[in-house]
Amino acid sequence: MVFAEALTEYLITGLSERIAETEAHPFPDTLHADRYVAMSALQKAIRRGNEPVAHRAALNLLRGNARGFWRRLGIIAFEDIGVANIDLIGWVTVAMGDNRLRRQLGGDWRVAAFLVSELCGTRKDRAIDNLLLLLLCVEGSSSRGLEILGLPFQARIASAINCTNGLEAQGLAAWSTIGTRRLRLTDLPQTEGCPQSYFDALREAGYPGAAVEIARLGYKRLADPMSPLFPLVYRVATGAEHPASDDPLTAEIMIGGIPSCAIDKHTRPGNAAFRQYLARSARMRDFIAQSREPGQTDKRIIGMLAFRAEGVLEVNRIRWEEGQRLRGAAEIVGIGITPDTVPDGLTIFRDEIDLINQCRAETLASYL
Repeated sequence: MVFAEALTEYLITGLSERIAETEAHPFPDTLHADRYVAMSALQKAIRRGNEPVAHRAALNLLRGNARGFWRRLGIIAFEDIGVANIDLIGWVTVAMGDNRLRRQLGGDWRVAAFLVSELCGTRKDRAIDNLLLLLLCVEGSSSRGLEILGLPFQARIASAINCTNGLEAQGLAAWSTIGTRRLRLTDLPQTEGCPQSYFDALREAGYPGAAVEIARLGYKRLADPMSPLFPLVYRVATGAEHPASDDPLTAEIMIGGIPSCAIDKHTRPGNAAFRQYLARSARMRDFIAQSREPGQTDKRIIGMLAFRAEGVLEVNRIRWEEGQRLRGAAEIVGIGITPDTVPDGLTIFRDEIDLINQCRAETLASYL
């Protein structure tokens, strides 16, 4: 573990030096919202590079549940920044689980404000989350996926480090090696595993050491399904400089200081606003009636359309071939409508964004 210890020291030194040369952020007015809206606002603001809103949401969460805030920041780092900035992922990972380090660097707000600003301003990538969605919605129930999940432990490790069958096969093998039971992936066949064996196997196979050890520490602190995928995606993404550009963002209004895109399926006012929108939009109601997959609810469908049409959009997103492939494949699954109708559903949502935001404004007024 000499390399891991040296890497941690390198990351702490880099974080400490950058904070020291950056002017401290004053305390902003905290975001007036419950923790679910605040968490959504933090993540959407980081994706869209909206630093003032991100700081206000961060302060809300820090004051309400500091531990929950640091966990959320770690998840955002792997989900929304990913392979685009490995040093920043490392900084978040070492800071989120070390109270003493944060005190040495000036305290929770000093470190949090710095990292939130960095997350807002950096290049971004969501390939890890797109891979996760494909594993849950497609690969895990495919014949190949079921075969991987049924392999003996050593064969699963071999599949996890074998890059010839594609990221989907690798990712599922990685989860099964760590253990789908340990990861609480209840929609997949349950496997027992050993996280240390998985990360050690990646190192022995020559995967980038920094990516593996950051993922190992991230998994130790988050116990989440995204961090184990980081070294697999990073290995594919490295080796070339990728251009970055902004996604075409949907129209956004501020409602009581909260960006409208934050009023989503993860919040009470968001779900209420979507119910109101469906009651007013015959076009969307007719579309859902014609496109619904068996057993899927209006709540899931409109919530996932919102997620795909506006929630996942980012500024400064890197463009690379495998990342674009994963994004295109993930965009049409898990919504609750037939994949061929997804583009039409997204078009309707974007066409009616003014009505949706009006419903959000009316609904949120009763929650604030």
